Amino acid sequence: MLVTTRFVAEGGLFYVHHEFYPLELIFPFGGSGGMTASTIYTLAAFNQVFAREYRVSLMPFMLNNLKMSDEAKINRKTMVMSMGLAILLVIAVSYVTILTLMYKYGGVNLTDWFTKWLPDQHVTGRAAYYINNPVKASVKDAVTMIAGGGATVFLFVMRRMFLWWPFHPLGYVMGGGYAMNHIWFSTFLGWLAKVVVIRLGGLKVYQKLLPAFLGLVLGEFVTIGAWVIVDLCTGARGHFLLWI
Repeated sequence: MLVTTRFVAEGGLFYVHHEFYPLELIFPFGGSGGMTASTIYTLAAFNQVFAREYRVSLMPFMLNNLKMSDEAKINRKTMVMSMGLAILLVIAVSYVTILTLMYKYGGVNLTDWFTKWLPDQHVTGRAAYYINNPVKASVKDAVTMIAGGGATVFLFVMRRMFLWWPFHPLGYVMGGGYAMNHIWFSTFLGWLAKVVVIRLGGLKVYQKLLPAFLGLVLGEFVTIGAWVIVDLCTGARGHFLLWI
């Protein structure tokens, strides 16, 4: 959680999404044969609680908010209390709303990814598979994980020691994940626009154009929000406005 939060806050990533889970980190070294069914299910539950959807992880948002409070000269204690109250309010409203919708319409009649497929694939279904099909320890997988960690450390050291080193450990770790598979081209276009503006116009032109590019981001969210309101008022459904 701490590492991926740093990826978002320091690297400027929109969100991160890794391809490993607590169970998969343990099995290569010890397998699942010695684990009880309750242990496997408990670890599988962490796939849903902590590891699955980093798009909605609180830690990056909280860290970014604290950084903005420093820039805006807002008291950190006030900011933390405000975020805490907002979280409690959201939890209360979300639980009431979700339970009401579930009992009124049924989970399978709502968005089946969050009510059916995701829990089955990453919690109950995954736990049942490992319980019925014990996994043996894998030297190959363990060596691969250790080698990946070593490569990350190597990239980190090279980047810290040599200014000419072009490769970033963040790109190595996140390059093959779900997030990069979906937003790599948008990220590339943003990088290309920034490079062209700085190379041709310099820093002053870049600073003048920055509000325009931020306006593109704001415009997308305003458009999506407007259509949500239209759907709410007209009863329309099935519009897939934004998915990453």
